[in-house]
Amino acid sequence: MKIMKIMKKIKEIEVENVKGIESRVFDVEVFPNKPTIFVAPNGNGKSSLAAAFASLKTTKIELKKEHFHKNDESLSPKLSITFEDLDGSETVVSADAGKNEIAQNFDIKVINSQLISKARMMSFGGSSKATSTIEVSPAILVNFIPEKVDLDYQISDAKVDFGKNGKVLPNISRHLKNDVLMSLVGEGVDFSKQSQVGHSKKLSDFISDINLMDGSSKSIKASIPDHSKTSILGVPHIKGVVELIERHTSLAGVDAILSAIQICKLRKRDPTKFKSFVKRSSYSVQKTEFTEIFRSLGTTWKDISPREVKGQLVVEFPKAHEISNGERDVISFVAQLVKIQVSFEKRHGILIVDEIFDYLDDANLIACQFYLSRLISEMKSDGKKLCPIILTHLD
Repeated sequence: MKIMKIMKKIKEIEVENVKGIESRVFDVEVFPNKPTIFVAPNGNGKSSLAAAFASLKTTKIELKKEHFHKNDESLSPKLSITFEDLDGSETVVSADAGKNEIAQNFDIKVINSQLISKARMMSFGGSSKATSTIEVSPAILVNFIPEKVDLDYQISDAKVDFGKNGKVLPNISRHLKNDVLMSLVGEGVDFSKQSQVGHSKKLSDFISDINLMDGSSKSIKASIPDHSKTSILGVPHIKGVVELIERHTSLAGVDAILSAIQICKLRKRDPTKFKSFVKRSSYSVQKTEFTEIFRSLGTTWKDISPREVKGQLVVEFPKAHEISNGERDVISFVAQLVKIQVSFEKRHGILIVDEIFDYLDDANLIACQFYLSRLISEMKSDGKKLCPIILTHLD
């Protein structure tokens, strides 16, 4: 198994026995998070290169029958990538019919035309006639929609559980409905040490200090000693939730602490259910983001936007003739970009854009460039290294 360190650039791509290429080495300089454009006339191997990358499966290359060189299935396909690490060392990873070292190092994504032709047989008075339509393949943005989960939170139960002065607790029902907050709690707070004795003692001491007080809810919260607040904020998972509450709600100080304590208790009571709950919150945030992206594109009367279909989040397109070519191409391209963003898992990735830009007018070309640039920026901010390679015959 060959695993790279941190990639500086891709230096060489070699393809064997794929479509029109018998054996060819592409000497390149492909840098992460910077688009690289491969320009060549038709018939110079662009589609063969794209087919090689598109044929990569988890454990091997698996070519479609029509993609074998000279249609000869006895010729074994191969794809190799030479990259340079930051320390200057070079590594070659390859994939063939029996292995895929590339998948161990890179997420590989290929964007190409999603137009498909569908034929139908229609009967007319005993005779049949074939008709065809041009359609755009649906884009599956999320393969599995997490189920909705109820954490069974009741403020009355929380107050009883807290003790004598449970009246100080804010109702966190609205926080549990805040998908952004709860998704960040699930993704960014480390609960692995929640059950440690020291952390549990700091929590029980904090609650005991409050329950020893007398007075109204307001006066009690104002009288909590600074050392008690400092101690409870020394519990990492509580501090993490407090910081998120203060950043994403109007609460601060003691109310944020008391809200965080309740959220953490819900997590401790049933970790499995809590994880499912925040996973659904994360999905809801994603769905909202995707919907806003497509709404910003949406000049078409067909209202193309993500919809839940059979447990998946899908962008479905009308027949190609029902929207303009420009709308179709931009929306299809952006749908594929969104899908890539969702499925990008590894630190390094290669994105092949196969001649999509060749057929766009100037306005739509700029729109696609904008969304590609945004994807690159988001990958970079997440510490990812994405290598976009644009294949084109344009000058």
